[in-house]
Amino acid sequence: GRAHDGRGARDAPLAIAETRRQEGQDQAEEKAWMKTIVIIDDEFGLADVLTSTLSDIGFLALSAANGKQGLEIMAEHPPDLVLLDFMMPLLDGAGVLKAMRADPKLAAVPVIMMTAVPESVVRARCQGYTAFLRKPFDFQTLLEAVELATAGP
Repeated sequence: GRAHDGRGARDAPLAIAETRRQEGQDQAEEKAWMKTIVIIDDEFGLADVLTSTLSDIGFLALSAANGKQGLEIMAEHPPDLVLLDFMMPLLDGAGVLKAMRADPKLAAVPVIMMTAVPESVVRARCQGYTAFLRKPFDFQTLLEAVELATAGP
């Protein structure tokens, strides 16, 4: 048989490191084109379901339990879309939307307002949202609204 010079064993960690670096680059590139959706809702069950469902279909989905936390997340991760609950503690949907429209980095971000109250109640307190979903809504309706709101260039 052939004599073993030991080079193969020394080169193996290098090959593994190369592979890992490539996988890391692929993941970074994938995240770069993924659209970011921030979900701001104090109903933890709904926020969790929305986050996992939107992540499963290819969005980077981040959630916040109140408007104040939502604005903090948006400052770190500029979103392509916001799903915003109207009635929340600390800072409600109207307050979040007003803050977003006053911030040049967030002013043009589409917002889907979600709530159990009629849209007329929401419209009386705030303008500038892209779409309205009355809770409870089905996921097909949500997905259609998300697709429409994120369909731009």
